[in-house]
Amino acid sequence: MKSENKSMRGYVAVLVVFVVVVVGIFGYRGYIHYRETHPVWPSGELGDLWEELGETLPRDATMEQLEERGYRDVTQIQPEELQEVSEFLDPTKETGKRLLILSKDTEEEGPVLLVLQRSLRENLVALDTYVVQDQGVLNPGTKYEMKSETVEEDGVTQVWLRWHRIWSDEPEQEDYLLYSYRSAQ
Repeated sequence: MKSENKSMRGYVAVLVVFVVVVVGIFGYRGYIHYRETHPVWPSGELGDLWEELGETLPRDATMEQLEERGYRDVTQIQPEELQEVSEFLDPTKETGKRLLILSKDTEEEGPVLLVLQRSLRENLVALDTYVVQDQGVLNPGTKYEMKSETVEEDGVTQVWLRWHRIWSDEPEQEDYLLYSYRSAQ
């Protein structure tokens, strides 16, 4: 009888260890999946921002109206480098700013606001494109590397955000041209 209890305890112990390992693996994979699919930034800030934009920006707002409200239009080639953007994208500087909002006129959606969030801890920038006419967000939270890439062509420097793969099965995304400016010659 005692030997039966000992072997039964052994089976129970192995079963408990197996269950703990399986739960641990699935729990860890779930945690990793959650981290990959959810932003590292507090989402409450953006929720409030979307609500505020929806209440204050009319659906038919033009680029001129966005500029009057203080949003910088980066649709055309800028006369010089935008220091505000450079400082925001510089991973060595803590500017105290978590959000940067620029405006751009697109052919497909019309005027859009480019809402950039930075995370020095993750060394990434998340880009949300707020479409004024739809009052909605396209591709929310697409992650880019903090360091921007510049390419000079005909005296014009292009500032690109390099797409950053978060998880292995994520569909391929393109780099994003944030803005262009005339290079000092």
